[in-house]
Amino acid sequence: MFKILSVISMFCLLSACTSANYNMLNLNYKPQQQKLEKKAIKIALVKARYSVNQQMSQQLSQSLFSNMMPQRMMPTDYKVKEKYNNTYVFNLQNAMQISIENILLSKGFEVIKTLDSIDEVLYSDKKNIDLLLEPEFDFGPVVRNERTNIPLIGPIDKGMIQLTGKIKLIFSEPMSREMILLKSIDISSIGFNSSVEYSNAKDADNQLIELLNNMYPKLMGKIEKIVDPEVLIQSLADIKRLKKTM
Repeated sequence: MFKILSVISMFCLLSACTSANYNMLNLNYKPQQQKLEKKAIKIALVKARYSVNQQMSQQLSQSLFSNMMPQRMMPTDYKVKEKYNNTYVFNLQNAMQISIENILLSKGFEVIKTLDSIDEVLYSDKKNIDLLLEPEFDFGPVVRNERTNIPLIGPIDKGMIQLTGKIKLIFSEPMSREMILLKSIDISSIGFNSSVEYSNAKDADNQLIELLNNMYPKLMGKIEKIVDPEVLIQSLADIKRLKKTM
């Protein structure tokens, strides 16, 4: 009887732990820099692309595992990755398009088009665009999960989530798609604690949201620092001179 009461008490305690307020995804960034003098460069901005290799790898592991057991029994690491791929990636793509556009505008560039895909760039547009900017990211959660099976309650998960990977900013010439400038930022270089711990399955999603909320403004701040108008202007001028000599 005492053992049953102890198990019930533990269950109540775990339920109380999961009733806490949960975070909301907040992916906003306002450029720190005041708007610079307008530059004579027109840019088309493509929505950030999630690396195909990263996406396929995570989705393959999830699909294989999901065929082996019901959703309620699936370990937290698979649930976290599934939520990230199916929901948070799209939130990140939309947020980055807005934030990067605002950063470019603050640098004095003219963003004349924002596109969901590079395939949307028309030939007539290419003649009026100086640069294409195609962000690409492959960062995502790495989860180290520990599962304990408790009688009458079932599996209890706890562990750690870490964000790893990078984002690339690919500037290219619109007609030839020739790369003019490549900037790459590793998540580990932006200066924040890239890992969090969770105490149960429900808390894992909350902790992932907190991790993304803390990472995002620091990542955008790093992008703001490395996008140098003078470097882009010089790179574009070099490409134009090279084409004239060919």
